Amino acid sequence: MAAGRPLAFDEADVAAFAAASGDRNPLHVDRSYARTTPFGERVVHGSLLALEALRCLADDQLAEVRALEVTFGGAVLVGETVEAEVREVPQADGWQVRVVGRGRLLARVLARRAPGPAEEVDVPPPARPMRTEPNDPPAPPQAGDVIGGAYAARGLSAGALAPPLAEGLAWASYVVGMEAPGLHGVFAALKLSLLDGGGGAGAYALRVTEHDPRTERLVLTGVLEPAAGGRLAAVIDCFGRPAVPEIDAAALLPAEPAAASGRAVVVVGGSRGFGAAAALALLARGHETHVVHSSPARLADERLRGHLADARDAEAMERVAKELEERGLPLHGIVLAASPPPLPMAVTVSSAPSVADYVATALRLAVVPLGALLPLLGRGGFVVFCSSTAVSAPPRDWPHYVAAKGALEGVAAWTAASTPGVRSVAARLPKMLTAMTNLPSMRVSAAAPEPVAKRLVELIEADELSPGLTVLEEELT
Repeated sequence: MAAGRPLAFDEADVAAFAAASGDRNPLHVDRSYARTTPFGERVVHGSLLALEALRCLADDQLAEVRALEVTFGGAVLVGETVEAEVREVPQADGWQVRVVGRGRLLARVLARRAPGPAEEVDVPPPARPMRTEPNDPPAPPQAGDVIGGAYAARGLSAGALAPPLAEGLAWASYVVGMEAPGLHGVFAALKLSLLDGGGGAGAYALRVTEHDPRTERLVLTGVLEPAAGGRLAAVIDCFGRPAVPEIDAAALLPAEPAAASGRAVVVVGGSRGFGAAAALALLARGHETHVVHSSPARLADERLRGHLADARDAEAMERVAKELEERGLPLHGIVLAASPPPLPMAVTVSSAPSVADYVATALRLAVVPLGALLPLLGRGGFVVFCSSTAVSAPPRDWPHYVAAKGALEGVAAWTAASTPGVRSVAARLPKMLTAMTNLPSMRVSAAAPEPVAKRLVELIEADELSPGLTVLEEELT
């Protein structure tokens, strides 16, 4: 019979685990940093999620556990509620806890009574202390490299679970978030076995057994000897997120230099990714280009005029509109490029509120700026609604994203019908390599944003788009 309970983690929970484990990766503790990642919000440490999931077991069951296998299928965000369910698994001589959220399996923890096979690795005395800042190496470790050092968890709460196993979970989190891959690490899976012996070294040694340069997958195999005693064999599976290339301004220049147009354009969500590329392409065409961005950021060119504002906030967008009016230049165009990160979801009864909330948030990011800026737009001006090829070829795990972009195209159609003389463009953009798509499953076959932005601006500036609604897809790929 299955038994379980809801799980949720607040800022205090995450901060306490960061202090106990030593994993202070900003993905978990820095909201500003997390907003620049594909997750869009701080992510609960995977090991904290696993520790809390294990509390679904009775104390007498938990005390019998000698090995753990953990796999992560998706992120749990700070403040999000998920469901944990435990089942006995006789063939594995143990129990399985499944964590489900947004209609998907987000984590699976298999707790066994018997330890698994382990590779023997010598653990030398710690050569260096624990890191206090995440490692950001210039290149990822290679197969055969050895990583090691001191480790100790402090104040870790794990109930009846054997303390070395609890410390092993915390250590694995530290390794991924602070050591290898480090700053840009993503935890994928872990195997831990509690072995006999151990010299209380308070140290670990890991060997890189696999490195896939295409996906930046790393497999680390080794041993932790906690200072409190015991010996743990481990296999850690993780991914790196290589830095996304900065937007190449030179790739966005027109064939002939453009003189000042005497007109203004606004790019909402123009501080990074496709929005930044579109802003630079419009700037290169001689327009006074204004960028609305919600987080402090260095804009791609000092000539861009930044407006720090939440695009969902009506008062903030009205202030932006007033500032544009005071500039005295006619508004020639609006690019609505802001969008929340699309974490994978499924459509279920329990996930329906999350799907609906995503669609509402995505629409608000476009409709509020549109409402504030559309009255300023002159005849012959344009509004670009950044849609996606996902509308015509829906990805399995993005029902919320497909629904949001479909609704956005509906607003584009309304704009065309209600504002004669305005060019309303639904731009179905291809998958592009940006900070929002910087995950192994999304980077593969992703296009660079510069050619897409340049082509879009070329079509607009060549006056090839008539007033009314235009849907662009093949023209941009």
